[in-house]
Amino acid sequence: MSLTIPQVLHWWFQRLGRRIHFSVTPPACERLMTQARAAGIPVGRLYIVSRPLSAGNFGTCDRETGDLCCYYDASRGTEGQRELLQRLLILLASLKLGQSTPHTVAQEWGDIRQAIEEASVLAQQWGQMDVFSSNDRIRLLEQAAELATCYRLAGLLAGNLSPWVARTAYAALQDQRGQFPTLATQEQFLQALSGTSPEMQVNDGMVMFDRSLLRDRWVVTSTRPRGEGASFREFTVPLAPNTAHLLRTALLRVASWVEEPAPIPSASCWFQDITDEVDLALLLRVVNAWLIQSHPQAAVRLFCWVYGEAASPGVDSPRIYRLSLSYEDAPIDGLPSRDLWVLFATPPVHQRHALEGAWQRFLLPWLTWSEVLCEPLAQGLQMLWMLQAERS
Repeated sequence: MSLTIPQVLHWWFQRLGRRIHFSVTPPACERLMTQARAAGIPVGRLYIVSRPLSAGNFGTCDRETGDLCCYYDASRGTEGQRELLQRLLILLASLKLGQSTPHTVAQEWGDIRQAIEEASVLAQQWGQMDVFSSNDRIRLLEQAAELATCYRLAGLLAGNLSPWVARTAYAALQDQRGQFPTLATQEQFLQALSGTSPEMQVNDGMVMFDRSLLRDRWVVTSTRPRGEGASFREFTVPLAPNTAHLLRTALLRVASWVEEPAPIPSASCWFQDITDEVDLALLLRVVNAWLIQSHPQAAVRLFCWVYGEAASPGVDSPRIYRLSLSYEDAPIDGLPSRDLWVLFATPPVHQRHALEGAWQRFLLPWLTWSEVLCEPLAQGLQMLWMLQAERS
């Protein structure tokens, strides 16, 4: 994690107006910490919290300080206490193994499976088999294998396979799942995540999860009434049969570029002309880089403009998109603001509609907190000509 555990706890305090960590550590946890220190495990301070620090994150450790943080659901009574101690044993095992910070979902869940095995050994050595039995070990390993698949599929839909993004995307997709009553079982949900559900509406719906959750902090620019979602209004491209598949394919390509450096603009404006599927994937990668990876400690202020003409019989005008964003309320190394200009004009009409439809269904869930403005095409073209003149 980029912030220390105390810093994250302070952020939650500022956000909620109350502490989320318990002031008293359960005696059973204290005993495990004492045993860990006696065994030479480099542990720091233990924090027990009443809610996960981030979506789907029930336990974390700071490998530099040895600090640990475990989620404890006190409402679950004795079972909640057992789950807390199991999480603590797994974190202690991770510290003992000296595991480094994972960079992909596969690395993270490989480490977790290894830590579960080691936690089972520690439980035997420390007389904790009533908390971490052989049946618990088998069950936790099975859960880890299932969650590894879930998080990987969620990361692919997000276009980013870093553990934090995949975990947050999976939590957001669980919320999206609630809109589809047919996803009653985990198997049906996995089919929808992978795009193999027999119900195309469900497959398509998964790509529309709330992507704004992939960014911790936003400055609200929307003037829409509460509860009204973002919309491109008269410029909305009708959903074509292959739109969601096209978006899934582009996001899969983006996720595969994990080893390549993210695009960093050398100037305040970035221009992208979309002519094919590779261009679309490059565009999604730029947006992901700016909204997920760039200055994650900062709040983002985002506005979106769409420049076009209302549809009329026999006329199909191109559209221009402009995203204007700035990073605020944190030290920024680099450009504090930037504009992205996107043009859909070159391909044949049917291909352009498919590409633009995929782009709209990717962009719209990012605009939960942001203003969307629809303006005449001539205004956008005039601004582009002025910008091009300044650059030449």
